[in-house]
Amino acid sequence: MNAFDFNRDGRLDALEQADQREFNYADTNHDGALTRAEFGRIKNPAKFDMYDTDHDGFVTSTEYARGEYLTEHIYGF
Repeated sequence: MNAFDFNRDGRLDALEQADQREFNYADTNHDGALTRAEFGRIKNPAKFDMYDTDHDGFVTSTEYARGEYLTEHIYGF
């Protein structure tokens, strides 16, 4: 299952695709997780801790997708 398919319908809609492209752009070393510096390429670095829900110092694609879903659908940003 793709972490960015947040509604779990088996396909990525335009917003989910955009989130995935944004994550992939920021993940400069292509390890599947964003460091604080990589995260800062696309988001305000002050939001890093909000996205890093397990507080391991990295934002995984799952954490990023969840953060984007909350931002876009719940908080309306």
